[in-house]
Amino acid sequence: MEILYSGFDTIDFSVKGALSAKVLTELEVAKAEAEKHQSIVLFKAGPDNVAVHVHESGLRGGFTFRISTGPTGEIIGIKNSTDPDQWNFTISIRAASLATKGWQKARQDAWDLIAGLGAMVNEHSVRRIDYAIDIRIPHWDLRLESFVAHSRSTVRPHWGKKNANDIDEFTPQTVTKGRKLSTVTIGKMPGRQIIAYDKKTASIEKRELFWFDLWNVPKDTPDLEIMRVELRAGKSELKNKWQIRTFEDVENAIGDVFERLTADIRYLAPQQSDSNVSRQTSDPLWNLVRGHLSQKLFDLRSGLTPDQVREMKRKEALRTYQKLILGNAAG
Repeated sequence: MEILYSGFDTIDFSVKGALSAKVLTELEVAKAEAEKHQSIVLFKAGPDNVAVHVHESGLRGGFTFRISTGPTGEIIGIKNSTDPDQWNFTISIRAASLATKGWQKARQDAWDLIAGLGAMVNEHSVRRIDYAIDIRIPHWDLRLESFVAHSRSTVRPHWGKKNANDIDEFTPQTVTKGRKLSTVTIGKMPGRQIIAYDKKTASIEKRELFWFDLWNVPKDTPDLEIMRVELRAGKSELKNKWQIRTFEDVENAIGDVFERLTADIRYLAPQQSDSNVSRQTSDPLWNLVRGHLSQKLFDLRSGLTPDQVREMKRKEALRTYQKLILGNAAG
């Protein structure tokens, strides 16, 4: 087995701020033209005359305008509001941009774009981060029964619900092609998710042939099998469990998020005799994934667990309230 590529695959974040009424009017004109021709139009907007594609429709969530900057750029939703205290921007950086630029350059390009449009920005909030690892494997043998997920107590692995009222985030979903299991998805967004799937076939079907150049492997290589293990952390996982809201938080702790995810969900080696799966050994593929994450994301880790993060936030809040109480008492 060999890792051909790894890196952040999706970054979604929201921005609190607003465009001027003049720029919003320019976008309305461009959108009307796109609706008329039923296709995206190239338009220059903002004080820097930024060139963007304006789409004929907006995005869900009340975003009137949808603009983009090409296959290696960003997709940005914009609300028709001049109130800078509202979350008027949603920004999505996709795989091609992150793969070709790196996540820091791609993120900076997104900031430069909205700055060029003349946006007043107050704050931002990260909503989703995906990390992908592409592995060349000897032969395709994805096994649903080899995936195990631990309950919160980490005492025993489980599939399904303990009782009828439980909602199990680890219930697996599968996709098969013919007799071949091609995709396994475990977890739910906006929580956390692991997806293992046939990336070679997906790249061909979606006509994303640039991946073969990134892998440095010809598309017609005999017996080429490439599995992608994709780790996803959504808004609930990032904010509720890890208190990750800003890119500074991401740089401090996203490695911990994915390390915990691959510890809670494992892929076991086949044909083991121990009936207790918590004692069974992980598949070499999973050891490769975890070892790579530990090395690659080492600088993006703090070593804290979600419980430690929550306790630190709790103590910080207590100190703040104590100061307020003392100040009010003195007054």
